[in-house]
Amino acid sequence: MKNITPLEIQSYLRGLDYPVRKEGLHAAAKENSAPKEVVDALEELPDKEYHDAAEVSHELGILHPEESEKIDDEAITDDEDLLGEDVVLDDTML
Repeated sequence: MKNITPLEIQSYLRGLDYPVRKEGLHAAAKENSAPKEVVDALEELPDKEYHDAAEVSHELGILHPEESEKIDDEAITDDEDLLGEDVVLDDTML
């Protein structure tokens, strides 16, 4: 799975009703015009029932840990950006 993350794969699974088996993931990806690499990545998943998008992402992370690490690094960077910002509260909301 080159240059595609589990989060990007989720964008091709929109409209999917969970729980779903691997075949349903595959069908949803094709219906949402997923590129071949997304369809191929879903094909690698174990044939079992998936209860939510997080479970699919978790399985994809196990199969492709380098992509999972990339997501974690991006999340840390986003959190660090927030730490340096000042927050101003409106007195009318207190």
